Amino acid sequence: MHVTVSDRNRNTHSSHVLTVRKQDELGRQYFLASDTNKLPLFRNNVKLNEKVIINSNINKTDRLIVKHYYRNFPFVAPPHLPSERVNSFNYTADSVFTLPANEQGVFNFSANKKGFYHFQKDSSSREGLSLFVFSDNFPRIKTAADMLPPMRFITTSEEFALLEQSEEIRKNIETFWMNATGNKEKSRDVIRKFYTRIQNANSHFSSHIEGWRSDRGMIYLMFGSPESINRDSDYERWTYTDGNNLNPLIFTFLKVNNPFSDNDYILERSSGYKTYWLMGVENWRQGGIYFNNE
Repeated sequence: MHVTVSDRNRNTHSSHVLTVRKQDELGRQYFLASDTNKLPLFRNNVKLNEKVIINSNINKTDRLIVKHYYRNFPFVAPPHLPSERVNSFNYTADSVFTLPANEQGVFNFSANKKGFYHFQKDSSSREGLSLFVFSDNFPRIKTAADMLPPMRFITTSEEFALLEQSEEIRKNIETFWMNATGNKEKSRDVIRKFYTRIQNANSHFSSHIEGWRSDRGMIYLMFGSPESINRDSDYERWTYTDGNNLNPLIFTFLKVNNPFSDNDYILERSSGYKTYWLMGVENWRQGGIYFNNE
């Protein structure tokens, strides 16, 4: 379903493609997650101990099977290198429990661990509703612990190890940017832009992993918003152009059949991206932004 929302006052619009999957009544789209005011969440990530109400009017049941997963997913590789992503997910849950319905026939839930929770009516299927628990600030970046991991995209392994081992991570990150840009005022502007992109990636590209950790998040962080996006049911194709390059830079992301999320895509990698990637890294390190269409 292609949905376009228009703001007539500002003369702007935003288009989105929503996948409708109604062939399996055990699937996520037959569940509704709401807050305690019974308003739909419109998101699939929750905070620790946040109270959530889960409901389904199809195939009513008096209990749900809940599987909890906590995985240390590998850091995404640059676009010119083979993906380190494991092709087969281990579906053995870290823990399994049942969630009983209350007197109104709905389910009250609050997460007490990070990771993700998969709610099912029938465990013989992989279909169900998933809720993800990331950092308490998600999708925003506020703490030093949130700020550090994305720095791996633009640092050497030695630089990142020094940041990781330091006792004053935030201060050392700020020092890194000031040394890179050579200007305190400029470094503040670059830090703001860098982490704004991380936050935007979290908002738009998260699935079972935070958006900045995904392939689309990585490309968005490095190159910004593409000039155009061509979407179909099983792929997204991003195109970047600038005045100095007659050949557009194109990234194709293939949709992954993921029982936990409809928002999981993997990049078709190519060694031809290496030059663009290295230029993007160097531009960030010098305080510039490569292919900035924002």
